[in-house]
Amino acid sequence: MAATREDWLGWVLIGGCLLLVGSAFAAAAWLQAGKLEVDPETLCPVDAPPLAHVVFLIDKTDPLTQRRVETLTAELHEARRSLGIGERLSVFLIHDRVETEFSPLFSRCSPGRGAQANELYENPRMIQRVFDQAFGEPVEQALAELVRATTAPRSPILEAIRLVAEWPPFRDASRRRLIVVSDLLQNVDELSHYRPLPSFQELAQGDYLARMLPDLESVQVSLQLIERPVGGAVPPIQDAEHAAFWDGYFAAAGARRAP
Repeated sequence: MAATREDWLGWVLIGGCLLLVGSAFAAAAWLQAGKLEVDPETLCPVDAPPLAHVVFLIDKTDPLTQRRVETLTAELHEARRSLGIGERLSVFLIHDRVETEFSPLFSRCSPGRGAQANELYENPRMIQRVFDQAFGEPVEQALAELVRATTAPRSPILEAIRLVAEWPPFRDASRRRLIVVSDLLQNVDELSHYRPLPSFQELAQGDYLARMLPDLESVQVSLQLIERPVGGAVPPIQDAEHAAFWDGYFAAAGARRAP
């Protein structure tokens, strides 16, 4: 039986009602989101963890090459662009001293980009402007810090990873990713990779490594190894035993290794 004019009018009326209800729900969600107290420095909700958190942990105990800085620049820009609304990006630098108060060089939550705005009840231009202010100059300042040459007598890499893992904004995020950019040559009094290296299993029996082992359960960890020529050492310091140490460490920490 063909639809009558009355049928068509009924369907249009029902569709209009559903559209109004959907708009009301969207507006309510937006208004509710607007009630969240946001930290003016990080743009992150004060009383709620980020939906996702990406941390770059970059080793600055030795100079970075220009090529490495260029690669990191591209990766940080890509990470910035790929953030969803409410997701956080942070950058930490490893220096010769990693104190208990290990602060990020940069850390912000994304307010969303103009392309992510819903034009029914949001202003794409305003949202894009806020995004550019949050991730424009601050990211460029962080990148400028990477090109400054530094050389340090100590490399507390394990300490830095543990403190990042325990940092509440990262620890409490729903989805977590850690990108470690380092030569992975730990060098502190308690453990130095410049000396003959016992296996991870042997070291794990000691107090130091037990204290340094973080909880990285469900964290996606990517390693970007910086190759360091070290005085023509034979065999090279960054050898299979060195790689096996870090494999054992991240496995014991519960991390999910990613490319």
